[in-house]
Amino acid sequence: TERKIPAAGWWWASFDWARSPFYYVIVIYVFSTYFAQTVVGDPARGQTLFSTIVTIAGAVMAVIAPLVGGYMDRGGAKKPVLALAILVLALSSAGLSLVYPGRPSAIPLAMTLLVIAGCCYSISELFHNALLPAAGNARQVPAISGLGLSAGSAGAVLLLTATLYLTRNPPAGMTEADVARLSGLACGIWMLLFMAPFFRFMPDLPGAAGRWRGVSPWPESLNILRTVKALFGDFPNVMRFLVARMIFMDGLTALFAITAVYTAGALGWDRSETAAMGILATIAAVLGGFLGSWLDRRFGPRNAIIGELFTIT
Repeated sequence: TERKIPAAGWWWASFDWARSPFYYVIVIYVFSTYFAQTVVGDPARGQTLFSTIVTIAGAVMAVIAPLVGGYMDRGGAKKPVLALAILVLALSSAGLSLVYPGRPSAIPLAMTLLVIAGCCYSISELFHNALLPAAGNARQVPAISGLGLSAGSAGAVLLLTATLYLTRNPPAGMTEADVARLSGLACGIWMLLFMAPFFRFMPDLPGAAGRWRGVSPWPESLNILRTVKALFGDFPNVMRFLVARMIFMDGLTALFAITAVYTAGALGWDRSETAAMGILATIAAVLGGFLGSWLDRRFGPRNAIIGELFTIT
């Protein structure tokens, strides 16, 4: 019973069900190919521009993530701030439906909305992960975390499947391009609809001060090098792993972000083929979430990480 997922764990995982489809549908498989092929009109230039979007969002988060994380730990309730990030993410996603090909403002509008959405997605991930200790005890956390990953991937499979069907059978008066363009609106509605139970039932976990008022957003020490050196001195193995993982995950994220753009431009795949690829890859992620939590409980986190890294290589 100690490892049984409590109600809070299910509510925590429901957040990924609501949010994760944005990344799969918009960033990787559907809207990205629409942006490169239809809006930009040149797959090679579209791939370059989309890589620029990912780079800008990543650079912004590299600067503000440590500040946001520290402020979050020192401040108050996390759910109100998380709600604001999700609202901006959903509105930015829905705004992508205004990106029509041929309009002079289409490319800068899409890039601006995608950078804003990318930053809000990362910020929401910080606050959501910080709520994990409120979702269950230490023995339950691996299963809850894996459930969240699987739930998010399952939600993405449903939206990708719907997109694939509508791409091959466009509603009356619509084209394949219209279906791809409106995928942002669909993700925004999905997000707001399924996020409601999380904010209604998930317990909050305030920071050290228990409030935001009077808490400085700046850390006590702005000497980043000194702080990093101290962390390496106190936790050398953990820090080496985190640095290696950061570099690896940045590369993997960039690879995923341009996968569909590359296959559409270089291999000539149409939108239905890239959507089908997304469905197959995302189903694997659903299974991976459950497998990862089982490996953690069965062999321990260290051995599970070593096995998973060996499998990746």
